[in-house]
Amino acid sequence: MVKTFLKKLATLVSILLITLILLELILYFFYKNYHISNEIPALKKYIGQISSSKGALIQEDPKCSKYDDSLFYTLRPGQCRYKGMAFDTLYNINSQGLRDNEESLNKPEIIVLGDSYAMGWGVEQDETFADLIEKSTGLKTLNTAISSYGTARQYLMLQRQDLSNLKHIVIQYCANDYAENKSFIESGYKLNVSEESVYQNMVNNKQKKIKKSKRPFRASLIFIRELVRDIKFAMGIKGKNSKDKELLNNVNHQKEFYDLSLVINKIRELAGKDVNIILFESHIGYDRVNSELFNYFSKNKMDNLKVFDSNKIIKKEDYLMMDAHYNSSGHKKLANKIVKIIQEEK
Repeated sequence: MVKTFLKKLATLVSILLITLILLELILYFFYKNYHISNEIPALKKYIGQISSSKGALIQEDPKCSKYDDSLFYTLRPGQCRYKGMAFDTLYNINSQGLRDNEESLNKPEIIVLGDSYAMGWGVEQDETFADLIEKSTGLKTLNTAISSYGTARQYLMLQRQDLSNLKHIVIQYCANDYAENKSFIESGYKLNVSEESVYQNMVNNKQKKIKKSKRPFRASLIFIRELVRDIKFAMGIKGKNSKDKELLNNVNHQKEFYDLSLVINKIRELAGKDVNIILFESHIGYDRVNSELFNYFSKNKMDNLKVFDSNKIIKKEDYLMMDAHYNSSGHKKLANKIVKIIQEEK
């Protein structure tokens, strides 16, 4: 009886082990051949999750970023390489912790505000729309965009800059700026910044997760975990990430964009009433593109603010493979549109 049980148990364990090995090999194939995974929506998400476990966001990478007591973090002055699943890029970072040269800090005529999209996640420095605008217009342009900064932190970063010769501000907005903007306004236009120990814990925890990603069958376990979460969410079972998904899918855009307008008013007060502001929205992947920000600010006009609809410009082919960020063609299209608006304002 015992021998029969042990034999069945051994058979079951063998089947499970073989299944995991096969799953791991399949996932490894799709991970290495991400151009194939990119065309399979049902698989793309899971391969992306596996990829994110193997690397840090730039703000979690101690070679590229550092703690800041009023902004939580900035880029680390100097030079660093930042790699992703489908890119390997060089960052030249000036003394203010920005992905731009030192000369651009002196009396810039254009300042770009934004997050990872405007920073140039996944493209080389000379391919960012900020750099392309400078080359096309001949106007000194400073790129102050940093990964995951909301409009509130972008405003605080702007406070550190030389605004004496400023003529234009470009604001790249993203839906995930909303929470930070909302908190900033509710706190009396103050940013609640965590202590350095919190930042170091974030960095250290990410490094531990990267080490875990090298363990046997790690890709398979991530795939199974995410699949179970999605099945539970589809069944209406509230999981760990359910609240975040619900907030993303049920945003009150009127409130979101009204809060954005309040932060833009603070930017206006700081920069001066004669400075032209150009606003557009980036999106978390081409499949989430919409025109709601454009529609709101077209209806609720603000002085010296031009808004354009990136939905009419950026297409699927303008995104990096297996990533929600723009590739070089996306940056080029945005630069061309922004340059056209600047030239029309002369």
